Parts: sequence; structure tokens; C-alpha cells
Amino acid sequence: MAEPYLRDGAAIYERSFAIIRAEADLSGFSVEEAGVAIRMIHACGLVDAAKYFLFGHGVVAAARAALARGAPVLCDAEMVAHGITRARLPAHNEVFCALRDPSVPARAEKFGTTRSAAALELWGDKLAGAVVAIRQCAREGRDMSETARLIGVGVGPGDPELLTLKAARALREADVVAHFAKAGNVSRARAIAADHIRPAAVELPLLYPVTTEIPPGAPAYCDKIAAFYDDGAAAVAVHLDAHRSVAVICEGDPLFYGSYMHLHVRLASRYRTEVIAGVTGMSGCWSAIGAPIAQGNDVFTVLPGTLAEDELARRLADADAAAVMKLGRNLAKVRRALERAGRLGRAMYVERGTMADAVVMRLADKPDDCAPYFATVLVAGWERRP
Repeated sequence: MAEPYLRDGAAIYERSFAIIRAEADLSGFSVEEAGVAIRMIHACGLVDAAKYFLFGHGVVAAARAALARGAPVLCDAEMVAHGITRARLPAHNEVFCALRDPSVPARAEKFGTTRSAAALELWGDKLAGAVVAIRQCAREGRDMSETARLIGVGVGPGDPELLTLKAARALREADVVAHFAKAGNVSRARAIAADHIRPAAVELPLLYPVTTEIPPGAPAYCDKIAAFYDDGAAAVAVHLDAHRSVAVICEGDPLFYGSYMHLHVRLASRYRTEVIAGVTGMSGCWSAIGAPIAQGNDVFTVLPGTLAEDELARRLADADAAAVMKLGRNLAKVRRALERAGRLGRAMYVERGTMADAVVMRLADKPDDCAPYFATVLVAGWERRP
């Protein structure tokens, strides 16, 4: 015998929500997020849709608070606007869609974009503090795979004001922001970029399994770090496959000793990529201390402090100017190599360059061999200045 046809609205909701709770995987959501997810699944009728839902930290509470304050709901499409039940809004909130504004077609033609995208420009003063509802297919006439973009963003050496305009824009527009850090520590890159990350952006921490670099040939280190980058690339790919843009931030420049490059080589053949250059740590350091580093025919050499002492001494002796990075527990070895190469007298030690608490001194005057990993030793050229 067939079940009686439900006609009561409350009973329909109750039965639908019970089915969703029984069949959908809501284990990855908080209690607040699960409540929203259930209603989204109810609206689309697909219990499998839950695997595509992502919530930024605290977004549910923030959205509810905004609605309670009377914030408007801004929609990019009439379909979205008409799908909002006004009677359930807590403060008679305005639901606004500018798509029918008579200026929209001309705007779209002028900027070579869709009407939905052109209409967003009319949100104007309504945008601050608003709740925004965007339909997934807002890019009419374009392949959704175009939104799946991997962006390597260099955030510079430490001073947030050295982050480029292009990097700031990419961070404001990114759906997902990934950042590297030592487990239990705050990401330095994330701290630099904090003011430019949207509150609604999903954040993806990538936590190093090891943070003390040892010789490249050591199998234990190579195996662990390779597996880490494989896993990180897979985590990023999940978002790219869901048509989300992912900005991977790193200090300095993404392709200069940057961890981003290891994700880039694993993903660039499968997804659209963009790399946004950043101010490198070493250039930030020599600019911060006002030290001309190289001129004319000077040969400038960049060395990792993890090299063997003999190799460091040989290369330092051959270079007119040099920057030695990755100091940490290698500082004593670097000091000895500089002395053997006859360059210790010209070596400057810089710690937290570009920051207010920077430490700068002649390396010969440094009384100990303690240094953070990201400290730098600079050996200026310019000995034959005009």
C-alpha cells in the first residue's frame, strides 16, 4: 500500500530533513553548518551534494548575526532572489538583485562580461556587511573549469606593506587560501597576508611533517617531504575539481626556494595556473639595511646554508657578492666558510629583515651561533665601485 501523500508543509519539512539526516554524510560539519547543509540538500534534492559544501570559519554565525542586524541579501540572479523566503528573514531584510537595471546590458558589453557579472558593480554601498548569494553557474557561456585556477602568491619577506597590489587582489578573490606552516605554529605567510583574506574564504593549512632540512640525499627526509607535497597537491586538487580558485601563499617569491613550487609541478599540467611574483627575503633584507649588493660585472651567488662547509667556502671565494639563506643550526658552519673564503669581514647578518624588530649586525660581531632558519647573511659586492 502506498504511503499517504503529504500535503502539510511542516510535515513535508520534517520528513525531508529526517531522510537527509539518515542518508547524507554530515560528519564533516559543525552542528550549525549541518543545519544549513540540510536545508541546501532539501532545496536541491541531492543527498550527495554535501561533499561539495564548504564553510569558511565562523561563516554561519557571521551570516546569522548580519541578518539579525538587518543586512541586505545581495543576489547575482533573479532565480536566487526569488528562491529566498522573505517571511523567514529576521529583520525584514532587503533582497536585492540588480540584473534588471536598465544599465546592465551596456555595462556587460563595455567590459566584455556577462550581465550577471556586470550587475555586481551596482551593489555599491550595499555590499559592506551584506550577505551575498551567488549561483554556481554565474559565468554564462563559459566553461566552469575556467574557475578552477591555482595561484601561487608571493607575500614578500615579512612587512605586509611589501605585498603587491596584484597579490592583494588575488587574495581578495580566492575561494580557498592555502598556507604552509610548522604543526602547532602560526603560518608566517598567513600572518603577512591576513588583512587581504576574505572572511568567507576557505583556509587550507598545509602542515610540514618535518621542518629541519637535512642533506637532500637523506632518504628519510626525501620520502617524508615528497609524501607531504603529494598529499598537499591532492588536498588542493579537491577544491580545484569543485571549480574553486585556490591561492597558495608563501613568503618571498613562490618560485624562489618557495614551497609552492612543489605543488605547482604536481598540478600545473592538469589545471590553469598563475604565479604572482613576490619580493624575495634577500632583496627585502639588503633594501631594509641600505646595502648595495652588486653592480657592473659583479657575480652574485645565492647559497643555502645547508651545503657542506667546503662547498660553501669554495663558492663564497668565487663570488663577488653573495646571500646565504637557510641559516638556523648552520650558522657556525657558514661563519667558518666565510672566514676560510676571506669574506667574513664583509658579511652582514640580518634577522627578520623588513620587520620592526629586525636584527642587523656584522656577522663577525655576532656573539653566538644562534639564528632562526629564515635569517640571512649578505656579502656585498661593490668593491670596485666607480
